[in-house]
Amino acid sequence: MKDLGKITKYRDRQEEKRYNIVNNNDIGFFEIPLKTGRKALVTAERRDGWEHVAVATVDSCPTWGEMCEIKDFFWEDEETVMQYHPKKSKYVNVCPTCLHLWKPLLANIPLPPTRMLL
Repeated sequence: MKDLGKITKYRDRQEEKRYNIVNNNDIGFFEIPLKTGRKALVTAERRDGWEHVAVATVDSCPTWGEMCEIKDFFWEDEETVMQYHPKKSKYVNVCPTCLHLWKPLLANIPLPPTRMLL
């Protein structure tokens, strides 16, 4: 994940003050204008061995393209991140228009063979 302390242009300082997050390079709130014309409300964090980004939009879940845009905003091109579909007993849905991206810090994410990605 890119250094959150250096991503200042789209930081939501009011939301960070609300949660008493000041000058923290491991968590931040962001309002990011998307190419689709919509705005993404994003919480980005690095903790408990994970990098995590929660992406919410107002009227519906972010599209695949919007999630790709957010991935590119927070991670480098050659980093792999993932979305999870947990088992039903672990499912949590606090915001119906929010999706998440995850990257473990202490393990490599396995990828299927390229022929299966077509």
